[in-house]
Amino acid sequence: MTFKLWQAKNEGLVVGSLNHAHSVALFAMYYNFVRIHKTLRTMPAMAANVTKRLWEIGDIVGVLEAWEQTAASGNAHALSSFFQ
Repeated sequence: MTFKLWQAKNEGLVVGSLNHAHSVALFAMYYNFVRIHKTLRTMPAMAANVTKRLWEIGDIVGVLEAWEQTAASGNAHALSSFFQ
């Protein structure tokens, strides 16, 4: 196996693992902030007093878009409005 083939194989592995990590993070956000659980009868984030309102999928998209903007600008306090 040449170095270029090895490098391409490893780059594919890195991209695949990053995609998997992102999908797990999205599922965790959905599970904790959007889905209403049967035993709690509310969202786990509301039960833990992380947020006081019901979230929708669009709210998660808004958090991701705000995070991208803060990552580009370096302003870490812009995301605090989503968790109130």
